[in-house]
This record gives sequence, structure tokens and C-alpha cells, in this order.
Amino acid sequence: MSRGIEVWAMDMLGHGRSPGRRGVVDVRRAVADHVAVRRAMPARALPLLVLGHSLGGLVTAGSVSADGTGVRGTVLLAPALPPALPSSVRTLLGAAARLLPAAPAPLPATPASELTRRQDMVRQAEQAR
Repeated sequence: MSRGIEVWAMDMLGHGRSPGRRGVVDVRRAVADHVAVRRAMPARALPLLVLGHSLGGLVTAGSVSADGTGVRGTVLLAPALPPALPSSVRTLLGAAARLLPAAPAPLPATPASELTRRQDMVRQAEQAR
């Protein structure tokens, strides 16, 4: 606070140091948790700016859309915003998600070289695969 800023962060369940099944995210729950964290923050005279990166960008966008109370600005860095889909496809995907909530999504693997410029991290990611 001595420099006029305060930083809060959250790990989604299953990510970072939070409990939960690794890599499985209930986006609706993450959005609700994000809103809850913002509501739990003590009132300050500082402007509230929220930032989200990648999946956190999707959660941040959903959180501010659900309840933007007090938010003065939003920064989304490479947000994982899904493309617009026809309503019939959204309905089908929603039904599949309810029936098989933890089923793996068949996604093509993104090459590690597209995720970071740090060659040591690229090598580490490639060895983990």
C-alpha cells in the first residue's frame, strides 16, 4: 500500500497451489470464485483494475460481465475466449459437458515453442510430454 497499489491473486481449483483435480476447470465455478474474491476485498480508495491471462482472461471477462461492481478497468492478456458457435452446437456441447464433466477434450497439442520464448522452458515442456 505504501506505493498506492495492492495486488490480489487467485488460483483456480485444480491449478497452482489450489486443491482439486489438476487441469480440470469448472469455468462457471471459477467465475463465481473470482466475483467472491473481489467482494471479499476490503474497500479502498484505490481504483479496482482486474487482469486475466489465458484461461484467467476468460474467467476475468466472465466475472466482470456477471458483476462489474466497482471495476474501473479490465485488462485481458491473450484471453482464452471461445469463438462464437451456433446455438445448436452450444446446446450439444452443454449437454455433453453435463453428462461427461471430466471427459478430456480432444485438443491438438500446442507446440511449447508457441507458448514461451524461453528455450529452457520449451525443453522442459517437451520433456514432460
